[in-house]
Amino acid sequence: MLWGGKPAELINLCATQAIRLYSSERLLDELAQSLRKPKLINRVGQTGLAPDQHVANYRSVVQMVEHGDLARPASRDADDDFVLACAQAARANVVVTGDDDLLVLSAWDGIAILTVAESLSLLKVLRKG
Repeated sequence: MLWGGKPAELINLCATQAIRLYSSERLLDELAQSLRKPKLINRVGQTGLAPDQHVANYRSVVQMVEHGDLARPASRDADDDFVLACAQAARANVVVTGDDDLLVLSAWDGIAILTVAESLSLLKVLRKG
């Protein structure tokens, strides 16, 4: 969203219907808060869009799901349990993240947890097969 590269490539694949992205109101609220953090203010400003515009753009390419809390904590960062709850509610195959607290799990409840680069490599393999 802010840096382009592989994350932008993955989001663009979603826009062309090659893959589906899922999110929830809770996760979009967290995204909006993150985009307002002082360490990101300059980078967000360079895009020419306000944080709310970035969230609206992201919302336009994701499928929204509703989820509750997990039955028991799964991540060493409690906030990341909302990501897992969203993935579970969406019946997702993969969580794509750069968050070490999620990546250390490798998989959870049958859902792979991959980096952007790993997920793009997997998509290339699946397309060839």
